[in-house]
Amino acid sequence: ISLRRKDNFIILMISPELNLKNFSSLIPGANSRLIMERYLLKLPPGSRILEIGVGNGEICNLLAEAGFEVTGLDYSAHCLEKLSPKVKKIMADIERGEIDLPEQHFDAILMFEVLEHLTEPVETLKKIKSFLKPAGFIMASTPNINWFPFRIKFLFGKCPEDFHTTNHVQFWNLAFFRKVIEAGGFTIQKHFTSLAFPNPLYPFIRAWKRGNVEILGKYLFIATE
Repeated sequence: ISLRRKDNFIILMISPELNLKNFSSLIPGANSRLIMERYLLKLPPGSRILEIGVGNGEICNLLAEAGFEVTGLDYSAHCLEKLSPKVKKIMADIERGEIDLPEQHFDAILMFEVLEHLTEPVETLKKIKSFLKPAGFIMASTPNINWFPFRIKFLFGKCPEDFHTTNHVQFWNLAFFRKVIEAGGFTIQKHFTSLAFPNPLYPFIRAWKRGNVEILGKYLFIATE
């Protein structure tokens, strides 16, 4: 993948106080770790990276330790507390109000599991694009409502609200993802998803992760391209 293009591109891949605190315990998924290892860590040292929605801070902190100039933006103080002193912290709601960030400043912007929480994702993407350098890029991921375990649940009468957090205001599949991203002014360079298999160890292991493999709940996730 080329990280230097004329057009910005995207690689596909928050609420009550209690929920804001819960977000600070969210660990990065297999896909976000794959993106960090295969793409972000190959950027030149000193590159400027902005993560919107920092979760437990793991990605921001690892990138800062690797020598990048990292900014973490979140509207949860609990999440921002997880960031190391090497990370610049901004407390703000990316959808509402002015964001105190310079234009054409960042080499990369990360939005892992954020877009599904936004009421106006297209307008937010347009705002975010102004923060990128001309050759910069955005990397984002969302849950896929067409993922086969969800389809099975539909067969048994389940609705998306039954197995998605109530903070998800939209439900995404690949076609909708592409439509929103392109409407936000980006050119899609690459996308990938995860394979998932039933986890026979579910009764014994609640959560386990190793490299690009992650066991969580009833499924074994393998990040793939």
